[in-house]
Amino acid sequence: MNNCYKVLFPRSFRLLEELERGEKGIGDGTVSYGMDDADDVYMQSWTGTIIGPSNVCFLKIFSILIRQLHVYIRS
Repeated sequence: MNNCYKVLFPRSFRLLEELERGEKGIGDGTVSYGMDDADDVYMQSWTGTIIGPSNVCFLKIFSILIRQLHVYIRS
């Protein structure tokens, strides 16, 4: 007998997982992100940093501000 159950994780669990990944850095460490405000219980405001390639003559470090909606997209 093959029983299949679909488990939906709360939005906060998914965002906590994303936060952990982002704070550690992704891949070679050129992309990182984390909470903009540690007291934000809804986890809506994030900051990110992207370090560009070293062989260019323009700005190499980019900072971004990410706003998360209350509705989290389910995949």
